[in-house]
Amino acid sequence: MNAALSDAWRPSPQQVANANVTEIARLLGVADFDALQRLSVADPAAYWKVVNDYCRIVWSKPYERYAD
Repeated sequence: MNAALSDAWRPSPQQVANANVTEIARLLGVADFDALQRLSVADPAAYWKVVNDYCRIVWSKPYERYAD
């Protein structure tokens, strides 16, 4: 392993388990960050719906699609 990488901060398993992104992944039914990233690219509408709901984002007018 590269010395610079070995000195990089890494979250503990408990921090990962308690992270907001871990909860979003769980809500989307994916096992880890890599799967979450793949889903966000493959199905951005589903990803952004869960993120909006999780973050309790309220729009003055509901959006019809994730990007215009």
